[in-house]
Amino acid sequence: ELNFSGGNEKTQYAVGASYFKQEGLAKENDYARVNLKTAVDTWATDFLKVGANINLSSATSNNAPDNIFKDAYVAPPAIGVTNPNGSFTSMMDFGSFPNPAAKLYYNNNKTNALRLVGGAYLEVHPIKNLSVKSALYVDGTQSTNRKYTPWYQVSSVQTDTTLTLAKKIEDPFSYTWDNTATYKFEINEKHSLTAMLGTSMLQDRYHSMTATRQGVKDYGDGSWYLGNGSDKGQSNGESVDLYRSFSLFGRLNYSYLQRYLFTATLRRDEASIFPKDNRADFFPSVGLGWVISQENFMANQNAFQNLKLRASWGKMGNSRIPLTVVPGLSTGGNY
Repeated sequence: ELNFSGGNEKTQYAVGASYFKQEGLAKENDYARVNLKTAVDTWATDFLKVGANINLSSATSNNAPDNIFKDAYVAPPAIGVTNPNGSFTSMMDFGSFPNPAAKLYYNNNKTNALRLVGGAYLEVHPIKNLSVKSALYVDGTQSTNRKYTPWYQVSSVQTDTTLTLAKKIEDPFSYTWDNTATYKFEINEKHSLTAMLGTSMLQDRYHSMTATRQGVKDYGDGSWYLGNGSDKGQSNGESVDLYRSFSLFGRLNYSYLQRYLFTATLRRDEASIFPKDNRADFFPSVGLGWVISQENFMANQNAFQNLKLRASWGKMGNSRIPLTVVPGLSTGGNY
């Protein structure tokens, strides 16, 4: 890992790079990732601050076959995994056991992924005590999985002659756009008030495509393409999940002598997962606080540095529920 950082009174920056590799428990099972990151914050003018951070990673994973550890555990220990001529041993004399070494040898399951996580913001201070901020955050991935099964015949329970190639492409993408305006002021160094208004927009999108072809002849991984397979027995699939939400919110914080505290918030949240006529609701909350350690009668004690008593009430909601639940709830059906 390598990192650099620096700056001056107006601008700060950081740049870094790292490499990570981990060997799996099974042979030819590993994971490697290269990561690049950068961040910068700067006061463009006396009233305007901007910043951004970007994290880009590229990962490769050689995936172990399904149930390989179970197969290794139940394999008869009295038999070697290979014959004297180098071919893989059939374990049928002891039961319907696959040869785990052969399963690893014929496994070709690899995933390549590129991921971008980042954000940028703009913060304006148009007048004294007022700040307006807009921030956008994104998270996107492009992932490709390729699984190829060559021709092999180890035993009656461990054979495949279809020359099957399966590919899956996933490209999930999400973003969050937050906007807030915050005003702070004090009166006679006794009363402190902070008022904030804001909006938040979020979108999560998951998209995947799958395809399978048989009859893809093996001339090395350079020949493992779907176009080299047969149309017979082919399968294709595609799926999309989309979630959106939009929120309006406000918050008021008040304190007197930094001892007596009051907080009130109100949110209006709307989520696309619910039926159109019932997508939005209001969520209020209030809170009271007493900083006991700031009282005069606590001045000569050393037991507590910060002692606060707080009571609050609020209403919460949850829109992160499975898509299959909503039809059942909205129509009265089973789920």
